Amino acid sequence: MTKRSPYGNDDFKEKYINAFRKLIRIDKKKNDLAQIFDELIKDNFKDSDWEITTNSSLKRLDFYCHVPSVVGAFDLILKEMLNHSSHKKINIKTNKEAAENYRVNNIFIEQLGSYPEIDISDIKDNWIKSIEKGEMGEIRKNLFRQANWSIETKAFNNDDKLVPVKVNMLLDDNEPNIEYLKTDKGVNGFKHTITFFYRP
Repeated sequence: MTKRSPYGNDDFKEKYINAFRKLIRIDKKKNDLAQIFDELIKDNFKDSDWEITTNSSLKRLDFYCHVPSVVGAFDLILKEMLNHSSHKKINIKTNKEAAENYRVNNIFIEQLGSYPEIDISDIKDNWIKSIEKGEMGEIRKNLFRQANWSIETKAFNNDDKLVPVKVNMLLDDNEPNIEYLKTDKGVNGFKHTITFFYRP
């Protein structure tokens, strides 16, 4: 008697194979990012007057990661934005880049018009030196070994002038740092950039 492969059994595939795939892959066919964000937005912003926009390209992203950790980071970012409710516009979008030996998926979550109103020295003390603590620390733990993570915003320099900065919270070399941006073009609030790398 020939044994039938369990892979031909729809119940087995749904219960085990597809369930496992949802843990390790953002999948444009079965586990798309647009749906994930829709659920997070409904959970966090229900019955609110926030204006949250997403772009259609979220549906087309396809990459491997530990999905619960990454979705947990997205959830923490949205919850943190909800705590700064004086600015109620959020844009969520993505783009793709190609390099010689790999591909890049960038996910942007930006709260428009929201700036931390702190000094750059405070960023160094409260974000960089205390990188494992607080909400930022939790986001970083969720994204560790999953993606790179940076924040673009404006902060006060030593001359008390509001200047654009990029705070690299999680990089390949695991060393957080601050970049001073040459222009504030495109810095419209508090923007998280989460970057995933993969080989085609």
